[in-house]
Amino acid sequence: MQQKTEVGSCSLILKKDDKVIFSSKEHGLKPLVECVSKFKGKIEGGILFDIVVGLAAARLIVYSGMIDKVDAGTISDSAFDYLTNKGIGATYNNRVKAILNRDKTGQCPMELMSSKFEEDEKFFAALSGCIRE
Repeated sequence: MQQKTEVGSCSLILKKDDKVIFSSKEHGLKPLVECVSKFKGKIEGGILFDIVVGLAAARLIVYSGMIDKVDAGTISDSAFDYLTNKGIGATYNNRVKAILNRDKTGQCPMELMSSKFEEDEKFFAALSGCIRE
């Protein structure tokens, strides 16, 4: 379902009851990893506004257990399917087949990494280690 996202100058915003809980202007998965690390188990029923949501982000969103709805600028087919199959609502401005790497020569490395893990928790642990280095 198409819908205009609300991120404005931020790349990611987490809201609960219309109150901004977390926001970031950083790009990539780092802000989402930081958000999940900080708020997992502390809130439920959040709404996440994110500029780009691929399968890697979708898996982190599901793992968090704190987000009921995602509003994306761009979402990949696999992310949309993953979220909706897990009961998380997803709206977007643009839906694409895959999230590409920065030079648009292939698939995003985080998307490729996410497909190597069967469990979201193990993917989050591996990703957290990569991003914090």
